[in-house]
Amino acid sequence: MKSLWIDTEKDILKNSKKLEGIVESDVCIIGGGITGISTGYYLSKSGKRVVILEREKIGTKTTGNTTGKVTSQHGLFYKYLIDDYGKDYAEEYYNANQEAIENISNIIKEENIECDFERQSAYVFTKSKEELSKIKDEVTAVKEIGGEAKFIENIEIPIKNVLGAIEFPNQAQFNVMKYLKGLTKIIIENKGQIYEKSKVCSIKNENNGYRVYTENGRNYKSQIRSYCNTLSNNKYSRILFLKNVSREIIYNRNRNKSQII
Repeated sequence: MKSLWIDTEKDILKNSKKLEGIVESDVCIIGGGITGISTGYYLSKSGKRVVILEREKIGTKTTGNTTGKVTSQHGLFYKYLIDDYGKDYAEEYYNANQEAIENISNIIKEENIECDFERQSAYVFTKSKEELSKIKDEVTAVKEIGGEAKFIENIEIPIKNVLGAIEFPNQAQFNVMKYLKGLTKIIIENKGQIYEKSKVCSIKNENNGYRVYTENGRNYKSQIRSYCNTLSNNKYSRILFLKNVSREIIYNRNRNKSQII
């Protein structure tokens, strides 16, 4: 199946190039999806010299093949979080997701990025009587942590025989590739460097930084390295949502669905 987002923005970088030779940076970000590009955006805005290395083309893996939803609703998830991790954990997860929606909205407004962003409700629905109780339990769980959700019997999409749904109002959708195109433009304007087709082969820790080697060149003396192909389940998963990240270092190992699904 083809991606609508990738089809509409196949070449995000006008002058795409591989990393060849040696470049220096304050931060070397490995991975050019929404996590890496967003991290590069914030750090370049804070004055850091940023280099982003992408092994393929910007946004064409996980990011470009998402639904384009920006939402804090990830299935029937919050009752599970409360039951397994506690109310405080679930509340922090919800608030981080809601903050992400607003931060993306604010970036789009401040930077005048044309990416078809619009507010929409998000739904999880069922056609099964046996599943209705799970929907209602999820509504109760979201309200328990201070979230906004409600049980409805009719949804505004043409699906027959829906018996009930949970609605998260004021969520959003956008063309994620157009969004990335806007962010990359700003990173480059802030003297950042973005390289495609630049697979990282090895990283060496030195006294005053790191050497990040690619197949064709190397990023020399990067003082901070940031792996941005996935987000980790720890306090640094908020790096996308914060504006002051100049001193944050993230090492990403696990999946966290905190932005787009």
